[in-house]
Amino acid sequence: MGAVTRSHASRGGPRLGRLTVEGEVARGPSSVTLAARLENGNRLAVRAWDLSLRVTAPDASRFEQAIDERIARTRRADETGELPKDRLYRVTDLVKGAPATLETLGSLRALVAFWVEAARALAKLHERGLAHGHMHPGHALVIDGARPLIIDAGIVVTPQAARLHPEHAALLAPESITELTEDRPAAATKESDVYSLAASILAAIGVRPRAATLDALLAAKRREKAPVIAAACVGRAIDGKALSDALAKALAREPEKRPDAATLAATLKALLETNGGIGK
Repeated sequence: MGAVTRSHASRGGPRLGRLTVEGEVARGPSSVTLAARLENGNRLAVRAWDLSLRVTAPDASRFEQAIDERIARTRRADETGELPKDRLYRVTDLVKGAPATLETLGSLRALVAFWVEAARALAKLHERGLAHGHMHPGHALVIDGARPLIIDAGIVVTPQAARLHPEHAALLAPESITELTEDRPAAATKESDVYSLAASILAAIGVRPRAATLDALLAAKRREKAPVIAAACVGRAIDGKALSDALAKALAREPEKRPDAATLAATLKALLETNGGIGK
């Protein structure tokens, strides 16, 4: 199925299972987001990925549970009806949000407070034995002014998708990047989530990895150099050594040396409450 356009919606809207599509609300290189509604009037969001990207969601049914209010829930198949098989679809609540960046949130303190809540939500996810797999600022939406909503949990990163989004692939943990072969998606673990969350905080502030392509990331790994954001660049970007140190620990190259999501959240929260821990 091709992308649904606004012109389709103007003619009454096509059907996707029990959903009536109203039109596009967002589009990226690898996916399109559609607004749709059920017969009872409830409005939902439909994310659709091109099959050529080989995107999969092996634990999709496990994300139908209400894990945490800060994590977008996948709608059940019996609620939304059978959807076409030529794309991967995920149906969630329709929300208005913006990527979690310094520009969106207005200050470093507000940004860190936002990511504290995002880390707490990740911890809830991890308690269920699940991993997000692809944390980046675009997957942590700012809603209602400052609250986080984490989307696309459980959607794994494939080499095909990584080539379209090297800026997002570069936020993956080193061990995840090594998984990006032609026939294997990136590893998704609790430890890799923590790394990507810390890297996302840096990216939200404006610190970006230098590698511009997936091939450059893989080449850096073969040279045994950190292929993503290095802890050395943290201090140059953030006002406050304590915050730099906290993120550096979460960006440890060895997964076992990283704090868990709940510990990282508690550390960042303590910095917010400490005089001089984080600048304005």
